[in-house]
Amino acid sequence: EIDGVVQRRWIFSGGGYASVSAPLAYFGVPEGAGNATLRVRWPDGHEQTLGGVVPARRLVVERR
Repeated sequence: EIDGVVQRRWIFSGGGYASVSAPLAYFGVPEGAGNATLRVRWPDGHEQTLGGVVPARRLVVERR
């Protein structure tokens, strides 16, 4: 969530025969936007929230 705007991405593993989907999600952030809050809902239902996420950076998220 950034400035009240929520963006969602679904990441699926697997695919067709002998294919793989990269576990990446990209989000568009308006220029000059402040820090974002990232909420991740893992396949087992666990939810994780990361605050103060800086735009225009790559972020690796691991389940905790």
